[in-house]
Amino acid sequence: MFDVFITNNGLSRRINGSLTTNRINGNITQGVGEIDSFTFVIYPNNEGYNDIQSRQTLITAVNETTKRTEFDGRILLAVEKMDASGILYKEVTAESCLGYLQDSIQPYTAESNYLLNDFIDLVLSNHNAQVEAYKRIYRGNVDVVTNSEGTVYKNLNYQTTFNILKEKLVNEFGGELSIRRVDGVLYLDYLKEGGTTRATRIKLGRNLQSLTREITPLSVITRVIPLGAKIKITETDDEGNTTERETEERLTIKGYDGRTVNYIDDEEKKAAYGVVCGIVEFSDVTEQSNLYNKAFNWLTNNNLILKKHTLTALDLKEIGQDIDGFYCGDSYPVENPLMNVSETMRIIKKTIDINAAYKSSITIGDKSVTLTQITNQNN
Repeated sequence: MFDVFITNNGLSRRINGSLTTNRINGNITQGVGEIDSFTFVIYPNNEGYNDIQSRQTLITAVNETTKRTEFDGRILLAVEKMDASGILYKEVTAESCLGYLQDSIQPYTAESNYLLNDFIDLVLSNHNAQVEAYKRIYRGNVDVVTNSEGTVYKNLNYQTTFNILKEKLVNEFGGELSIRRVDGVLYLDYLKEGGTTRATRIKLGRNLQSLTREITPLSVITRVIPLGAKIKITETDDEGNTTERETEERLTIKGYDGRTVNYIDDEEKKAAYGVVCGIVEFSDVTEQSNLYNKAFNWLTNNNLILKKHTLTALDLKEIGQDIDGFYCGDSYPVENPLMNVSETMRIIKKTIDINAAYKSSITIGDKSVTLTQITNQNN
């Protein structure tokens, strides 16, 4: 069970909990590095019905058992409806505090070199100057490594603050964005990987209810065509002056070590999936031997198959039978001998029923595996 509170102009009201007569029904969806959502239905007999206002009302959801705040944000949209029997209700969608970063626009600045922390401070300072006090966010923990100097060479270009951080940092350097509240102040953490490894097992016959395993070879390349730097040619004008011009033709491995083709095959995957061509670019490589070695290493180390698990499990902490609950971003041992699954997996998405918190729908992060591993597992 969750205690759910809404706040308007500093005044809070409980709209759900074990002590609430007319409860709401809804689900919280959490995702690693994403803006969490909370959707629910509320009826007029709930005392908070008329207090819910789009983009004005703040909302928090606290697990009554763990006392952990699982959602902290604002009402994004409240749609009032009437069903065929004449019953009124509101369908409400809320977003977490990370969504506040979509309310500000970063002004244009030319490209410049920044320390990573200084760049984040600049972006958040611009955000804080535009929004209300409760939406202000400050830099928290940062452990992502950009380069040996810890710098970024970036500009700002009239995008939302959230998109700037995703595009300029996460998409290039990896890592995850998350918001935490400490003594009423919001902090933005930018971590390589958050969460911790828990001892609580997700195991068939104990708390695992269902498990779906999806092995996705759609991104697999069985024949890689490596492209190196653009080829340059020297041209001489009528007066004998020479200039060097870059063409659109790229360095390939054809001709290297007697090769008559411009590709490398992954024979094992080709036997399983047929010929699937793909291009891998190494724009700074100017020698065929280096281009071949880089392409061969890429085919060996990066051309992997994605494996994803989705499961439903009972959170036994809710009934006092486990030390740890299931938390988005944390990792857990998962065991299902019927499907030959026995490995530690990280929860990257979780959906919670606020009135039956012991039930969790969990998505485990994609893992890259080789074809040999899949064959051994099937055997």
